[in-house]
Amino acid sequence: MLRFFFNRSSGFVRFLETLGVVEAVILLQLFHWREGLTVPEWLFLFLLFQSLLMKVCDLIHWYPEPQRTIGIEVHFKKAMVAIAYILSLSSSFILAGIFLPAVIIGNLSMMVFTVGNVVLLWLHFHDKEELPINWFTLNRHLKEEKPAEESVTSTQPSRSPA
Repeated sequence: MLRFFFNRSSGFVRFLETLGVVEAVILLQLFHWREGLTVPEWLFLFLLFQSLLMKVCDLIHWYPEPQRTIGIEVHFKKAMVAIAYILSLSSSFILAGIFLPAVIIGNLSMMVFTVGNVVLLWLHFHDKEELPINWFTLNRHLKEEKPAEESVTSTQPSRSPA
């Protein structure tokens, strides 16, 4: 049952994402664009901007083809589950008339993922290491595979007791 609600390739999660986008489009049409936007409407636009940023991060291919199921690409795909819930629930509550609390809670929840994604992107672009992606987390260092010679930065043995 948890797979149905929280798996990143679940049809329910895709339904929630679609529902959130449809509700957001409805809300954008309800805004009074000519009279100026109120603070809650600006906060809703910020919520939409954050969800759009998450979706763009999810759609970009950060690694070459054989490495698509590891690294930050997996994080972005898993984060889209929470983003779908946040956007659809926030939009539903806003359409139900609970505007300000829904948009504040939605923005605070979304900012957790936005800040995390920005930190991961900053680390990704500033990483100078030549080891393959997930070298240690996939236990490649325990197998016979060896990285390129120029990627080994230290030749001293480990001093760990293990």
